[in-house]
Amino acid sequence: MSQAPSLPVPVQPRIRIELARPQAQTAPRPSRGYRLPLALAVLGVIGASIALIPRGQEMALLRLESGDAEGARSLLEQRYADGERSPATVAALARARAETGDMRAAIALLEPLAAERPRDRQVLEALVAYRRQLGEDRAGLLRALVALQAVAPAQPRLREIAGLHGALGQVDEQRAVLRGLTADATAEPADLLALARLDASAGAPAEGLAALRRLARQHPRAYDVHAAALAVSLHVEAGQAEAAASVARDWLAAQDRGAAAAAAPMLASFLAAARRPDLAVLVLEPLAGVSAPPALVLALAQAEIDARRERSALERLETLAAEAGGRAAVEAATLRLRLSVALGETTRAIAAVEAMPTGQASAAMLSTLAAVALDAGQTEVLRRLLAWGGPDVLEGDPALAAEVALQLGDRAAARRWAQLALVSRRDAADPRRAFGFAGVLMALGHPDPATDILARISARPELPPALLAEIARSFVRMEQAEQGAALFEALRAQRPSAALDAAWLLTAAALPDRQDAAVAWIASEAGATAPPALLRDALHVAADARASRTAIAAARRLAAHGAAPERLILARLLLDAGEPGQALPILRELAAEGAADATLLEAARHAAWRAGDVGAAAELRALWTTRLSAASTEAERGAALAMLNELGARAEMLPALRGMALADPQAWLWSYTEAADRAGRRQEATALWVELARRQALPIALRRQLAFGLLERGARGEAEPVFRELAASAGADSAEVRQLLFVWGQRPSAAAMSWLESRARAASGSEKAAWMRLLTERGGARGAIAAYRASPDAGGAAGPARDAYLTALSVAGDRAGLAAALREELARQPAQDRLQMLAGLAGQTGSEALEDQVQRAMVLAGGGDAAMRRRVAFAAWRQGDAALAERLLSDHAQATGGDAESLFILGEIRLRQRDPDGARRWHEAALRRLGNGTERSADARKMQATLLRRVGAGDRALPIYEALLVERPDDRHLRADLVSLLIEMRDYGRAQTVLAGR
Repeated sequence: MSQAPSLPVPVQPRIRIELARPQAQTAPRPSRGYRLPLALAVLGVIGASIALIPRGQEMALLRLESGDAEGARSLLEQRYADGERSPATVAALARARAETGDMRAAIALLEPLAAERPRDRQVLEALVAYRRQLGEDRAGLLRALVALQAVAPAQPRLREIAGLHGALGQVDEQRAVLRGLTADATAEPADLLALARLDASAGAPAEGLAALRRLARQHPRAYDVHAAALAVSLHVEAGQAEAAASVARDWLAAQDRGAAAAAAPMLASFLAAARRPDLAVLVLEPLAGVSAPPALVLALAQAEIDARRERSALERLETLAAEAGGRAAVEAATLRLRLSVALGETTRAIAAVEAMPTGQASAAMLSTLAAVALDAGQTEVLRRLLAWGGPDVLEGDPALAAEVALQLGDRAAARRWAQLALVSRRDAADPRRAFGFAGVLMALGHPDPATDILARISARPELPPALLAEIARSFVRMEQAEQGAALFEALRAQRPSAALDAAWLLTAAALPDRQDAAVAWIASEAGATAPPALLRDALHVAADARASRTAIAAARRLAAHGAAPERLILARLLLDAGEPGQALPILRELAAEGAADATLLEAARHAAWRAGDVGAAAELRALWTTRLSAASTEAERGAALAMLNELGARAEMLPALRGMALADPQAWLWSYTEAADRAGRRQEATALWVELARRQALPIALRRQLAFGLLERGARGEAEPVFRELAASAGADSAEVRQLLFVWGQRPSAAAMSWLESRARAASGSEKAAWMRLLTERGGARGAIAAYRASPDAGGAAGPARDAYLTALSVAGDRAGLAAALREELARQPAQDRLQMLAGLAGQTGSEALEDQVQRAMVLAGGGDAAMRRRVAFAAWRQGDAALAERLLSDHAQATGGDAESLFILGEIRLRQRDPDGARRWHEAALRRLGNGTERSADARKMQATLLRRVGAGDRALPIYEALLVERPDDRHLRADLVSLLIEMRDYGRAQTVLAGR
């Protein structure tokens, strides 16, 4: 993972922060009357501005500059404690803290300041510098660098950010930053290679290969063996072995032969790991000529062996053995011997030994040949080896000699060599040979030394894992599992490893008193990655030892690998252990694969259901539901229904019940509905109700019941056609019609409104009125009007239909129609209570004359409140009916004391009746009502002036007229009244002036 170079860190970062100054604001120029307050406000603002200037801060900054950081900090800490929190103070205090060595305190101040000023580069640079100097919080430094990068982007900083992401283990973030760094043609080779490696570790081979292609294109000289190896591995990871081989061959072809030969084995190793040794051969073979490095030839030979080209590999090894020396020759000889034996080429194997220079065919090499032949079971090779070298050819390795002798059936020789090996008390260097010798001792009846040898070789760190497992099995076979478990527990404590865990498990699995530990290991992460062979062995060992919990744990792990036999074993073990709920899922899968008996599965289901397993109950419900559907007799149907009922499977009973409900709804519909509702399938029951409600053949009573039921179940749309049919002959106030209207809602469709109008047209009397009201209430007032006008008695005497008609006219806003209807009503001289209704409607016509007419009729009939009687009196006065006006206003004055306007009109009526004394009394009463207030309206003051003239106080009226004329100079009537008053006062000059001002 690449680390970005660190940037120079300023020791004393400084932050320059300018305090915001008040800005002048334009305002409207004040009037003269407000100049003094404005001046005071300006002085207040100036004073406030002066108060905002930091005091003492300059001294602190001077001390900082002069090197007195402690003194500066003391001053600034005091100002900060006193509540001075301006950005300049905070920045200066942070610097003082940093210069006195208190980086954490400086950072604690700058963090909030940076949050408040996220675009302030100087604050962010200082925060980055302090965090670098602190050097403890990589995550904090990363946050500060990211914030600074957002303000002042820089590639070196991005590289540092990437390095911090990597150091913090944030691989995704590091990849994202590197992807940004390498986004253009200026990308650095190291960044591209680092990005490719991160893509590889993140499991994104396609992205890693893209980065490497850019590296090769933009920086071909940097595309070295490491880049090529990474490209090959990425192609392999992506499943593109052929492309990987092509990349390897192309890169090798571009190098000189020496460099290519040195790098080829590494590149080919990726192909071998991908199980494509054939491609590894294609990469290596062109370079395996004369003078090829031994490592390359060995790698090619191994690739050829893996590619099933053993003979070609053997020939190559024979050539290498003849040419090479040193360790390579030894490795080639060993591989050649093993390969020869594996191919059955015993002559070539012995020839390999004979062809070696004098002294090279060491005892170790001969032991190797014997061991290879022994492991391969090549007894003929062993016999020829003894014939070639004599019976003592393996005297340097008596343990191996004993093993060979026993293999050849010479037990006497085996005892002799075994005795010599025991005397030497030296185990074979190859642990396999030591293990083989322990087996010889066991076969010869010497278990104790065999156990000691097994214990010693088990302690070898280099012991192959497979051999450790064989040792553990040997302990179990010798019935020494307790000793083996104790041994492996001690070794695990010294040097934990998966191989020792496996060996311990095999011995612990044979011990019932170690089940807790064995089960815990199997359930651990190590158990999750254990080889299936190990778990299978542990399963059988535990089963033989009656350690059922260990056997179940091992079988459970094996079942996770999908092996059917172990899964079936697990299921049976669980059933035997009284865990049917755990066995059932396994048996389900096995039954689906045809690997489990159906009877066993059903038995497990019943057992699990009885134990409270919900899933088993569901499967039994499905099973018995199928049997119910297939039932052909009443007995079968009864058994299925009984079982389903016991299972609480009401939903599963529904299909059968539905069929019965369709056949005989009166008998079975309610049972089906109850079952469906309780099963949570209310919607399906509702659908059946809809289907039955549409059946014309069903009795009307049942259909009505179904329709009401649909409403209760929320199915309005489905209930509507039924209710429309039922309401076709019902009255407007019937339950059927009410339910139909409920279904339609407050805004019925055009079709619904047409249906209502047709019913209104066809009805008569109160029934017509009821239908008209329904129409009007639902926005069909014009339909109601049309229905009324179409009836033969339209325009007749008052009645419910006539009232509904008037209401419809009002709702429809038909002023003309409403006015005409009201005039017709008035012509019939209606009673007072009806006039009250007409008066309310008259106001909606927009005709004041009609409203006055209705109100007048109502008042004359003895109705109306005081306000209405006053309005009618005023209207009579305007219309010249002084007698009616006087009568009504006199009654009003007597009842309420009268208001100024009413009293004034009464005085005016007396004047017309030539009763000056009576007029004066009313006018004086009006003046008293008006009082002397100055805030009255112009009309009230004009009335006051007129009243003053009427009572002979023209001098008091004059100023009122003059003031009114100033306010209303264009009022000709007012001007005429003033002129008239001036003439009455014989002030002709002023009268002339007023007239001239027109």
